Amino acid sequence: MYYQRLPLETTFNTRDLGGIPTKDNNMIAWKKLFRSDDVCRLTDNDVAFLEEYGVGAVIDLRTPKERTESDYPLERSSVVKNYHIPFVVDESIQDISQSTTSMSLYDFYEHMIHEQKGIVNELFVAVHESRDTGLIFHCAAGKDRTGVMACLLLGLLDVDEKDIIANYETSYTYLSANEALQSPEGYEDLMYSDRKNMEKLLPVITENYGTVYNYLKECGLSDEMLLEIKEAYIQKV
Repeated sequence: MYYQRLPLETTFNTRDLGGIPTKDNNMIAWKKLFRSDDVCRLTDNDVAFLEEYGVGAVIDLRTPKERTESDYPLERSSVVKNYHIPFVVDESIQDISQSTTSMSLYDFYEHMIHEQKGIVNELFVAVHESRDTGLIFHCAAGKDRTGVMACLLLGLLDVDEKDIIANYETSYTYLSANEALQSPEGYEDLMYSDRKNMEKLLPVITENYGTVYNYLKECGLSDEMLLEIKEAYIQKV
């Protein structure tokens, strides 16, 4: 059995990237890559579900400060390997959707692409190391830092831009059900996963690097590693 959105008790936006088609009519493998909002409140039932579903690794994209403010049940799992790789632009901006910054979401994303290549390298090394198990990557809302990570992963795996955009847009649909997750008054637009953000970001990657594959090579990843990631996460049909 496969779930597109995982039926967890304590998250709103935990989704399997499996089933998304690639440009050559294959698809992303099921039960291999999961994007999520914060998993710090997982119940024992949730943890057991993830372990049984095949999750063996998690990448926490949040800052050290965010981590100290919450519990993290997956650290107590005996089967899940934990990676903490903060994917941030500025320590003063943690979860941008909860901030009062003048930076737009698009500016935030573009800065991450251009200025955080060392972090991107670390992230994809972790993806490579986790290729034999199910991998969750998440931040707080599962929309911005997680959204950029999903964009790069799907781009590497030869997913069409329209499907990358659709995957990004879906986040707000689920997050809007979380009454505890609200942007400060006057900054409500930072909660949206407006397609225009990805429609602007994807051409920037193309114009500057040609392909996501080339971008990741500029981040220091080898051809061998990138090809092994593609082999692991694409299901032939």
